[in-house]
Amino acid sequence: MNTDYVKNKSTFAVALLAAFLAFSPFKDELDEIFILLGLWETSLLKITIIFFILLTLATYMYALNHIRYGYGVKIQSYLKWILSIANFLYIVALLFPIAIFLIWIISLIINTIEIPKVLVENISIFIAYLVALALGIISGIVSKKMTKNVRHQFAKLLKEQGEEQLQKASQLYKNGFYSESILEIFKVLELNLRGKLEGIGIYTKNINIYDLIALSLKKAIIMKSDVENIDKLRKWRNRAAHFDVSFTKKDANLALEITKIILDKINKNMQLYKNLSGGSNVSSYMMGDNYIEVRFRDGSAYLYNDSVTGHDNVEIMKDLAIKGEGLNSFINKHVRKNYASKLI
Repeated sequence: MNTDYVKNKSTFAVALLAAFLAFSPFKDELDEIFILLGLWETSLLKITIIFFILLTLATYMYALNHIRYGYGVKIQSYLKWILSIANFLYIVALLFPIAIFLIWIISLIINTIEIPKVLVENISIFIAYLVALALGIISGIVSKKMTKNVRHQFAKLLKEQGEEQLQKASQLYKNGFYSESILEIFKVLELNLRGKLEGIGIYTKNINIYDLIALSLKKAIIMKSDVENIDKLRKWRNRAAHFDVSFTKKDANLALEITKIILDKINKNMQLYKNLSGGSNVSSYMMGDNYIEVRFRDGSAYLYNDSVTGHDNVEIMKDLAIKGEGLNSFINKHVRKNYASKLI
């Protein structure tokens, strides 16, 4: 989906470029048509060339973004800003004619008013800066939203595919195809992990399963205890796919239960703990109006709420969680076993 998005934008940009190149036989005529932009008089040819350059840069950045998907996760992480820049240039190019038109209209209005020349100059400069600033801000906001929407749409698609695979695995289990069920179960986990990473801006198409698991662990999407279970399911998947091994109903049921437990963790909106001190046992957290859920590096997770832990303690824990320092020490010194429930 990401690559389709890039191709669509590139195609549209190239089509616009081709349309403007079609005007090249009329460049002499365009060069003779002048418009007033504040204090500056410029030709339509120069404006067209600037528009052409912006679209060319946008197309080039989209092409670079498409190429980076062929490399590993490390290279992609270095170049993840390319799509944002491409979107920014794309929006600037589309809004550029509108900005020029607005400056031209305002210039015409100013010149019809009898005011001192110095004031006209100051107003013209102010308007030019104001329009440029507005163009940059609007382009930045829209491009950021475009980039974010692409990630979230693709993450949503992967999650939906994962849900379909889980239904398929459950149906195979009910029908007595236990080995086939295990094959589908591992696909469920892989799709959900990829979807979660895509949602936070990590492109996963060329990431192998080992790197996928390692990244998910690093981003606190899963815990160390989950890695062991996922590795177990991976080995079962390999045996079911490559060896003549028949799994039992008990095996398939266990695989389904493990998968559902891991999926519950994956689909929670846990925030990665910054761990500024470097030695904290806290890995991630999630908070609400009257509670905070804390997950530790050993895989355990606890719920702390106002009624059991105390409102003041919960609020302090929230502040420390956001700060990324002191949460583990506070729990050990002041909260101890005053948790509402042990979740894992």
